[in-house]
Amino acid sequence: MVGSILDDEQTRLDEQAEADKVVIVDDLLPGVGDEVLPIRAAIRAGGWGVLTIFVVIEFLMAIERSIISVLAPDIQKTFDISDTTLSVIAGAAGALLVLGATPMGILADRFHRLRLAAAATVMWSLVLALSALVTNSFQLFVTKMGVGLGQANTIPVHEPVLADAYPISARGRIFALHRMATPLGGVIGPLIVGGLAAAIGGTEAWRGVVLVVAVPTLIAGLFANFLRDPRRGSNEQMSVLGEQLERQRELPISFSAAAERLRRIKTYNFVLLGFSVIGFALLSVPLLLSLHLEAEYGLDALDRGFVFSVSQIGAVIALPVAGIMADRILRVAPEKLLFVGAGGVLFHGLFAVIAVHMPNATLLTLWLVVANAANFVAFATLSPIVIARSEE
Repeated sequence: MVGSILDDEQTRLDEQAEADKVVIVDDLLPGVGDEVLPIRAAIRAGGWGVLTIFVVIEFLMAIERSIISVLAPDIQKTFDISDTTLSVIAGAAGALLVLGATPMGILADRFHRLRLAAAATVMWSLVLALSALVTNSFQLFVTKMGVGLGQANTIPVHEPVLADAYPISARGRIFALHRMATPLGGVIGPLIVGGLAAAIGGTEAWRGVVLVVAVPTLIAGLFANFLRDPRRGSNEQMSVLGEQLERQRELPISFSAAAERLRRIKTYNFVLLGFSVIGFALLSVPLLLSLHLEAEYGLDALDRGFVFSVSQIGAVIALPVAGIMADRILRVAPEKLLFVGAGGVLFHGLFAVIAVHMPNATLLTLWLVVANAANFVAFATLSPIVIARSEE
């Protein structure tokens, strides 16, 4: 009996080893070779609700990040803390944004994704409002962690829901529209934040700005609760099978099994590493840049907001082009998207380093326009290939 069990186990291991050797060529990925679908038709197919709410939430997240970016010197003076301490406080949100994605992803696999997004958004809006009332740097640190944890839902929820809601042939453009909210928030947000701070006045004006931003975020979270969660994998089924399979109640895949499957996809692992680098730049560089603008050029809150605002214009222009390009490349040669995305990351880092060595704020801003454009091109082109590879 023991021998029979051991033989069966060895057979299972041999079959698993053979299965691991199976390679799905790029031509067989869902969506490759599909006909072009106009963006309006794609949005009508999935509805305006999901895309609109997700864009609004991403937009408000960009404005929230602008608060500590633009008003970093004011926050620093309020609590009399060093550059390092302020960087750690800002990094708390970034750390929880990344680390919180795993538990949020596990919850998203088991529950209604839109309700999860709604609950998380309401949570971080309330914690954001609470951060306006803190009396010391430790309390600010804790509330920033809470904001980051709530925002972590956007990583495992937004793009998978968008992928399920809208056709594959328009996925790059849908993702670009979604990503467009971040640079738009980067353009408008600093002006709003700097303008509000100037209107309120004083080094603690940031508290009033925080409360203003928390209100529309709470409203957006409440609206998200009423959206329908699209059927998972429906677009891939239509692309590969030409029909949607009947719904079956299945046990959720364990996290360890899913992680092991993703570990074997080299493309996914390398792109994930790249996204980690980009995420660090998005959350840490703006804060340090704000301190640099005050120390080196003597810019006040409104002037710093103007610099951050103008620096995002390149991303606003580049993202629609990148989305169209991503859709075209995905249908013909998906592997080329990796080279475009890698180029975006490389040039972002190069141009950002050049920017901070400029002798005046005008030249610094011009170089940042190009750097931010390259950064968001990387996001727009890499996201479709990550989704496609994850479906293997």
